[in-house]
Amino acid sequence: MAAAAALPSYGKVRALDDRIAFVDAVDAVDARVFAVVLLYEPYIPACRALLRVLPEVAALRPHTCFMTLPATTATAGFDAAGLPALVVYKGGETVEALVRVSDALGPTPTAAEVESFLLAHRYLS
Repeated sequence: MAAAAALPSYGKVRALDDRIAFVDAVDAVDARVFAVVLLYEPYIPACRALLRVLPEVAALRPHTCFMTLPATTATAGFDAAGLPALVVYKGGETVEALVRVSDALGPTPTAAEVESFLLAHRYLS
């Protein structure tokens, strides 16, 4: 418990809107915690569903840094078929890109389901 108390606390979702802010934000996250970035497009219903529940997950897991970024901002020509995607970073390095997470979570996941999914992959600090 004392180790968790020493970790930085985030508790909110940070919305990013450009590639430079994205790189800077990921690099600025404490190397001891995970940064989870939701790549989305607002016209995709499953992306909108994750955007709705992610703030609750962030509040439940304040020692994990949650961010969102439109996929077309992250990478030109990004294939929307892979969305929504959760890209996990630690120490500024990509740990894993989980694409089409709606296949595993369903079209309208709850915060508890998203939290369980990330716990199962061991991506919560």
